[in-house]
Amino acid sequence: MSGAPVRSQRIAELEHALANGFPSESTVVVHVDDASGRLTIQVSWVRVPSDEDAREWRCTVDLRFEPDVITRYASLGAADRLRVRTVLCDHARRAVDERKPRVEEAAIECNVALDVTRAELDAALRAP
Repeated sequence: MSGAPVRSQRIAELEHALANGFPSESTVVVHVDDASGRLTIQVSWVRVPSDEDAREWRCTVDLRFEPDVITRYASLGAADRLRVRTVLCDHARRAVDERKPRVEEAAIECNVALDVTRAELDAALRAP
């Protein structure tokens, strides 16, 4: 199997995990490669409350992967990739939770950007 299909499959794994990590009918996951080789996976969603007094959520999470991180992730076995996905999703959810707005705001807007470095990948692999 050549590198491009494997890379695409591994990116799809990450996108699927992130979409499941932020479930909403409006969840959208996209990825973009820039000229430097950095990959950004963006998850965005709007959650409209069922209660009229509740606030609407509009959130975006960007995970920015250093060029060699996706290559390294793609080379891992299935169990290690699952561990990495679990840790990344947990970090992203915690980052969103830390960005909760003040009570008087009409809508909850959160924008989170996380850099995924080789060190982050190594830490995820060491996680229990």
